[in-house]
Order: sequence, then C-alpha cells, then structure tokens
Amino acid sequence: MSAQQTILIVDDTPQNIQMITAVLKDTYKIKVATTGERALALAGGDEKPDLILLDVVMPGMDGYEVCRRLKANTNLVDIPVIFLTARTEVHDEAKGFELGAVDYIHKPFSPPIVQARVHSWLEKKRLHDVERAYLYRMEMQADVVARELDAARRMQQSILPSSYPLCPDNSRNMRCSGVDCVRYQSCPSIRLCASMIPAKEVGGDFFDYFWLDDRRLGFVVADVSGKGVPAALFMSLSLALLRTIVPISAGPSDCLARLNSQLFRDNEMQMFVTLFYGIYDASSGFLRYASAGHGAPYLIDPSGQVSHLPRVAGTALGIVEAAEFEENGIAVVSGATVCVYTDGVTEAVSPANEEFGEGRLMAVLKASYQMTIESIMARILASVQRFADGAPQSDDITCLILRRAKAKRYDTMKLMLVNQLPEILRLADSVEEFLEQHRLASKLSHPINLALDEVLTNIISYAFPKGGHHEIEVNLSLDDDQLVARILDAGVAFNPIDRPPPDLLSSLDERALGGLGLHFVKTLMDEVEYWRQGEKNCLLLVKRINTLPKEN
Repeated sequence: MSAQQTILIVDDTPQNIQMITAVLKDTYKIKVATTGERALALAGGDEKPDLILLDVVMPGMDGYEVCRRLKANTNLVDIPVIFLTARTEVHDEAKGFELGAVDYIHKPFSPPIVQARVHSWLEKKRLHDVERAYLYRMEMQADVVARELDAARRMQQSILPSSYPLCPDNSRNMRCSGVDCVRYQSCPSIRLCASMIPAKEVGGDFFDYFWLDDRRLGFVVADVSGKGVPAALFMSLSLALLRTIVPISAGPSDCLARLNSQLFRDNEMQMFVTLFYGIYDASSGFLRYASAGHGAPYLIDPSGQVSHLPRVAGTALGIVEAAEFEENGIAVVSGATVCVYTDGVTEAVSPANEEFGEGRLMAVLKASYQMTIESIMARILASVQRFADGAPQSDDITCLILRRAKAKRYDTMKLMLVNQLPEILRLADSVEEFLEQHRLASKLSHPINLALDEVLTNIISYAFPKGGHHEIEVNLSLDDDQLVARILDAGVAFNPIDRPPPDLLSSLDERALGGLGLHFVKTLMDEVEYWRQGEKNCLLLVKRINTLPKEN
C-alpha cells in the first residue's frame, strides 16, 4: 500500500484550518502552520509536503511572500501551492500565478471543491514525480551508456597505431644522457602519418602500418559499412583478422582474399568493409598494392602534380565468399607522396548539402605538396571542417599519408612533460642537446626554444582549467632541410591558428588582450598547423634550416 500523501495547511484562522482538516483528514496526512515562517520551516523539513494550501492574507509574512520563497528554493520549487483567499479580483489571482501558484480555492470553502482541487493537483504531482523519476533513470542510463561509449572510443583508439613506424633495427634506439627523454632513429626514407576522426563516439574506419621485414612497410586504410557500435565491432574484428593474416600472406591480393574469406563466414548482419593495402619497399621505393572496393589513393609527385594511383579491381570484403583481387605496383620517386583516404573526406557535406568532393581534396594536396606530411594532413582536416561549417559529420574521416623522403639525415627526440612551468627548462635543455649533437647553428636553438616556451606556457597555464596532473608530449624531428616540433596535449580544445593577428599599430590601451605570443610563434616558424585528434590538441611547428650555416 502506498504511503499517505501529506498536505500542509497554512492559515491564521482556526475555523478555516478545522474545516479543511475535517474534509481531508480521512484521505491525507495533515500538517498545520499558522504563520508564514512556520510554513517555510515545515516545508523544508525532513518530510516535505506533497501539496500546500496557503492563505494569502496573514499577519507578518503574507502568502505571496511565502510562495515566492518556496519557489526560490530548488528543493521546494516542485511542491504545488494552492492559494486560499476571499479575493476574487483578476489582478490578485494573476499575481499568485506569476509567483508560481497552481490554483485558487475561494472562501467560503465548498468541501466538494476542496476535495476535487486537492485530488486533481496531487494526481498531477504524482504523475509529474513518476515522469521525473523516469527521466532521471533515463539520464542515469544515458550517462552509463556515454561512459561505456567513451571507454569503447578510447579502447578503439588504443588499437590504432599512435606513433611513427621505427626502423626494424630497434638496436639504434637509445636514451639521452642526463634527461628523461627517448631518442630514436626513424627510417630515413619514409615519412608517414595517419588520422581517424569518428562521426560518432566510435567509428568503423581504421588504419594500420607495420614492418614486414627489414625493408618492407605494410599500410592499410579501411572503411566499414554503417556507423556506431556495429561498425566499430566489425572494424575491430577486421583489424584483428588482418593482423593475423598479414604475416602468412604472399602479398596484398593474397592477404585480401584470405581476409575476405574469414569475414564472409557467419556474417549474418551482412556488413562489409572497403580496404586498401599497400606494401612499400623502403630501399627501392616500389609500392605494391591491392584494393577491396576502396577509392583509389592520390599520388603527388615532387612537382605538385596530383593523380590517382592506377585503379585495381576488387570487391568490398565480406560480400561474396570467393572474391579475387587485382594487384598492381608503382615506383614512388624520391619526394613523392601517397595519400589514402576514406569517403568521409570527399563526402563531407556543407550546410547546403553539397559534398566536399574529389576536386577540393586535389586542390588541397596540390597547394600543400611542399609542406610536411603533418601539415598536409592538418590542411585536409581543416579544409573539410571549414567546408562543413558546423554541419553534422555524416561519416568517419580517415586519412593516411606516406612520403618517400629525400633526406639523408633524419633523427627524432620524444619528451614527456607534466603540466608544470619548470618543465619548460627541462625541455629547453633537451632541445639544446639534440641540436648540438647535429652541429646545427647556435641561432637555431634560440627561435625553436622561444616558440616552444610560448606554446608550453599557454598549454600549462590554460589547457587544464580543472588542474590535476597531465602529460604533454613533445616530439622533435630533424630532417635535412627542416626541424619539426609536434606538441600533443589532452587539454581543452584550442586552435591557435584561428585567432586573428593582433593589431600591432594600435596603442597598448586600445589592443585586445591576448594573441601576441601566438603571433610571435607564427613569425618565428615557417609553418604552424593545428588539428584535433580524438581528445588531443596537436600543434605542429616547422623551421626550415637548409640555409643555415653549420657550426664549426
């Protein structure tokens, strides 16, 4: 049996209290207050009333003020208030409704009216309470689902490669003396980066890269049909099977045939995946590849000419059991770049429902071919974002860029910092040591350390408003003709590229605050790019050094 509902009667006239109590006592639990102050005390007690019958005219605090205070209290605001009054003027009733009352009962009281009004509003409150409890449960369930999806997203991101491919000869890995950082030699003939931005919390696109032996690097870009959790599960299955099959495959076409056979089995949901698989020979520059219904990648030659790789036949994986896949090969000349992408890039839509398209992607590639591959990646993502202009992302966006490098010298340094300002000095010492080992001009350490100082100060000071311990990753890479710094942090999203340049011609009093330091960084560096990768800010700084004299 449900508990009796409680009614608080507030009236300074004993006869009114007695009459209303007589009408309601057999059905409801009754509490009584003869002053506004006592009414507020009872309403805010441990046992809150389900409904309040409130006299308007009382000595001291009147009913209007009691109602105002009740509605100003977040714990009491949902208790229905019915005014008791002999006043029948429209403006009196309007004032009560404006304060939050739900109804009026006029004096002298009619017992049937009192019973009917009280029963009606208590039933409405009961239904409202049921609805609130339901919505609260839904919110809690949604919160659980959101946390589980966030965990799934982080787990999905964790199975994708997060670092650049090292040379197979890991014996060259070493630690710097005196500082807590890792230096390693990356393969001098390869530059590679990749990004996947899911349309929902979890996505169906994936990429991967791996060494097959001491000279051949395999790389994959794939797009699973559908979106959300089903696509993410099929993506995980496809990637796990791929990593199992690659070592026993004779080449790209054989790998896709084996993978297709495995995915076709027990595919009751009839999902499929398009996939491009390439094997790049780092010593010769020759690329062998096969495609399972995936769009043809772009090849950007050293002069900036953009064209598709020769297309190869092949159906999407998981559709037919006995599928065959054509294989082709091409020599990638020194300085040439290969861009593999999913249709989330070209089919991104604007608010006018226009697609980004192949033409715009080709234009970005042509305009940025001389930049680092990370800058090219950032330009692609930024161009798609600007084009979408706030329109919902309809598909996962994935891109992988590989370049056959011209460099004869390539070295990298990785340093993990915490969000404390003294860490900037440790970074400066590590950068100085890194540059001295390569006998670079002493003036190079000045601009790069100034830029890093400004960037790290901003990250440490503003990226983590809730405080706590956070890591900031700094990667420094030296090419023959450029020094590249990559800074990654998991702070609040902030794109310094979007900030307008400061007005340097105005007086200090007239200038808007902020922006001068970031403008200083852009002035010091030859390239500055930003993108958001998952939950991380990624900032790229490039300083060209081919014209600087070597130290003696």
